[in-house]
Amino acid sequence: MSTNPPEGSFLEVMTAMSERGRGDGRFEALFDEHFARCVHVARRIVHDHQVAEELAAETFARAWARWPRLGHDERAAGWLLRVTANLAIDVTRKRRAPPAVVGVAPSSDDSTALHLALVAALQSLPRRQRGPSPCGTWPTSARTR
Repeated sequence: MSTNPPEGSFLEVMTAMSERGRGDGRFEALFDEHFARCVHVARRIVHDHQVAEELAAETFARAWARWPRLGHDERAAGWLLRVTANLAIDVTRKRRAPPAVVGVAPSSDDSTALHLALVAALQSLPRRQRGPSPCGTWPTSARTR
């Protein structure tokens, strides 16, 4: 029995995988029942039908990889929709253009002014807040309350 993934369309891949020993029909029934809903969820997020179908296919590929655990879970439909939505959100985030960096290197006058403003702001803080404080520690007065 080969362990290499089969090549071809998604349906051909699923058919080939079913023949490898997990073909009791439950996965195919889950696919038939929920694939269109997964496409719908992804399309509402990415606004592109082709990308939505690819995301739904990726969701079912992940479901197949987890089928020994997922196949007996009555919440499998919710898992499918959540994974589809997460994948679609990831695609949407990756599509966003990074913010344009516009600026000029600060002159020495600007950096001096910023330094002076920072020093003044730090000096206006109460003494116990000026120094470094390791994470997870509280001032003594807060512990005794």
